[in-house]
Amino acid sequence: MVEITPGEMGELRGDTSTGVTLSSTALLFPLKNARYISFTPRNFVTAVVARIAVNPLLVVLKTIDALATAPTNYSSEAQDGDTATDVTLSSLPTAANNGFIYVGMDRPIRGLRADMDLANSNASVLTGKYWNGTAWVDISLTDGTISGGTTTFGQDGDITWTVPTAWRKAALMEIGDSRVPFRHANTPLYWVRLQVSAALDASTTLNSLMPLAPSTAYYELPLGTTDTWAFDRGSAGSLEALVDAGSGQLLIDYGRVAGGNF
Repeated sequence: MVEITPGEMGELRGDTSTGVTLSSTALLFPLKNARYISFTPRNFVTAVVARIAVNPLLVVLKTIDALATAPTNYSSEAQDGDTATDVTLSSLPTAANNGFIYVGMDRPIRGLRADMDLANSNASVLTGKYWNGTAWVDISLTDGTISGGTTTFGQDGDITWTVPTAWRKAALMEIGDSRVPFRHANTPLYWVRLQVSAALDASTTLNSLMPLAPSTAYYELPLGTTDTWAFDRGSAGSLEALVDAGSGQLLIDYGRVAGGNF
């Protein structure tokens, strides 16, 4: 990540200027493939600093045949901030029946925030694995979407894990999971592979599935300070932001790469 001015990245297009209200609970704001981001904290009440993290863009893929054919790419729907578009997990089968959700990113994250549209009602447990360079290994996730102690994706929640030190970038074709070419099949990313113990119900959909920063040791900005970030590689999927106490606002300006890369 390098700090530059927008004019130094000619492929950028201005996109959005908006303000969000902050509390002491972290919110996630979709940055939709941003490469340039500017932040200005303002209107603090009790707060001393705004705490922020910029999270990587996700690749979100669903397969029901273990990638024997091209998966369904839900990357845009997962991170576009639009409740009219969904990540459809309806009737997602178990791993034994070739059902998986692959989530890839350019930098490691500590988890995912799921916002449900239609919650799953079938009892099922979510587990996940990460690629350590030679094998898929259990990531020991904590599932905050569990409803009633038995039903994954049964409510809004965070799916979290401790970032593995052995996590390695690889392409799905290189790993051997993918047997056909498709977009992102040859892209080296940090992958987590999610699976369910029983098939989800026939109407399970998510409004969003967004990344959580690898650490809660956030970057801090005092009132009235403007900071500008830009990426020389990769893109931003979401902004994680809160204040240390009380409330405040954060003015956000961001621009995206022309054409996007979902």
